[in-house]
Amino acid sequence: MNIEIADPQVTVDMIFYIEQLLTEVQIVKTYNTPAVKECFQPSKESLLLDDAGKKKFHTVVAKLLYLAKRVQPDLLTATSFLCMRVK
Repeated sequence: MNIEIADPQVTVDMIFYIEQLLTEVQIVKTYNTPAVKECFQPSKESLLLDDAGKKKFHTVVAKLLYLAKRVQPDLLTATSFLCMRVK
């Protein structure tokens, strides 16, 4: 988390964290925020994950939740949906 203090304001960003997360995850499909209903309809082509995939998915969702709760509240709806899919 990058915190810059310049009188009279404080700026908080997580640009490095976001860039690191995006390089860790291979983005297949993107959506605009706020999330639209198409984001919440699981694809029929989706396959079940193996144990390694489940662990990575859980890790990425936890990182997104951390990001959404700190500086990107517009991601909370979509992240909450993913949290329900972790198990």
